[in-house]
Amino acid sequence: MPYGMRLTVDSHVIEQHLWRVRNMTAVHVYMNDDYFVNRDVAITDLFNEYGGTIVRTEKGILRKGVLGPQKGGTWGDGVRHTHLFNIMELDVLHEDYLPAELERKWSAERLQRGASGVDVPVSPMALNEIIDTAYAHAPAPLPATLLPRRHRRYATHAPFVYCTNMHRFLQTRYGVELGYNALRHRSRKARDLFVPFLYNAFIMARPWQASPRFLPYLLELHRSRREARTDAMPPTQIVLDNFDGCGPASLRGGSVASECIFGKFVDNVTANEAVMERVRQTNPLYFNINAGFSTAEAAAQLRSFLHGKFPTPVYLEVGGAPTAGEDVAYGAEEGALSRLFGDLMALPVVWSGRREEGGGGG
Repeated sequence: MPYGMRLTVDSHVIEQHLWRVRNMTAVHVYMNDDYFVNRDVAITDLFNEYGGTIVRTEKGILRKGVLGPQKGGTWGDGVRHTHLFNIMELDVLHEDYLPAELERKWSAERLQRGASGVDVPVSPMALNEIIDTAYAHAPAPLPATLLPRRHRRYATHAPFVYCTNMHRFLQTRYGVELGYNALRHRSRKARDLFVPFLYNAFIMARPWQASPRFLPYLLELHRSRREARTDAMPPTQIVLDNFDGCGPASLRGGSVASECIFGKFVDNVTANEAVMERVRQTNPLYFNINAGFSTAEAAAQLRSFLHGKFPTPVYLEVGGAPTAGEDVAYGAEEGALSRLFGDLMALPVVWSGRREEGGGGG
């Protein structure tokens, strides 16, 4: 997290920077703490035949984008605000659009480094520069409302499979917008840019923009136009393989195709039982339980349900010697868990969470 922005409970801000984790792989999975993996997940549940990420969405179509309220606002307000941003960037503005101020900034940085050309990448804003930029620059204003030119859907409450380079692109191209929000929003606000909705829109529309070659090409294209050059721009080759550009993504929309169920527990035992029965009958790949309850009865109901789904907890700790009465089976199990523990510790797993009265997030 950038200096000066670390004291935050805004998960939308935190999610912007997870791609920066050292040794982050070309693709990664991000999930909240109320998501549950209900059965075995195959590689084909995460990636399509081209290596592109699978985007799971709800059935519902996002209609018009609406500017979020300046203060507060609901989750739905934030979704519509992010949708408005996506419409402006992906439907209204052309794919080769580059703000003049950003072009001047990047050109000046290149001149200072003595570097130019399409082979020189445009680097994301350094962490210690983000707060200065957020103080000095405000993003371009959005209109009050816009209608989309293509269908976009609500993101599911399920693990998100991300192409890391797309997040790098978003942080580079929209550093002003993201930094401005990060500085001023220390808790969730409707004018946040919701990362799953942002990623889904861009990965489905323009996976090639994630390539480190794209922004240098765009910068040179604008310079060529400004100088009224008559020679053609050299072709820039981008490979959609997740290491350069992102692989072409596949969308699975609706509960059947996405194999996801959204569940919410409330202070109503009958309503909660309906959620549990739906999970039992459907047997989805993923489900989530959104916490909307406050009674001990609902808490006990949820605890009992989860214990039935996951009856055997696995404690990934290095154990001691078997006690009297424990046999060879214990040793085999302990060995397997030790190997699993070692394998997991080798993964770049990051937990970011907040704990406040009445809620939590991860």
